[in-house]
Amino acid sequence: MSDCGGCTNFTKLGGNFGGGLCEFHDARTTSDGGHGCKDFKAPKHDRLAEKRQVTKIIKAELSE
Repeated sequence: MSDCGGCTNFTKLGGNFGGGLCEFHDARTTSDGGHGCKDFKAPKHDRLAEKRQVTKIIKAELSE
């Protein structure tokens, strides 16, 4: 996940552009080519919260 699309500073734009905005550098960029900058910041990932959410989904599907 080293491209701009996975960065917390990246905001996706719709429409004809197909890319987004880098809030850190205040510039337009594409999400597929990647920025490769030293300021890349991955979103925080809470493994335990995700595990709890998956467990709830599985229990809900089994109870149906």
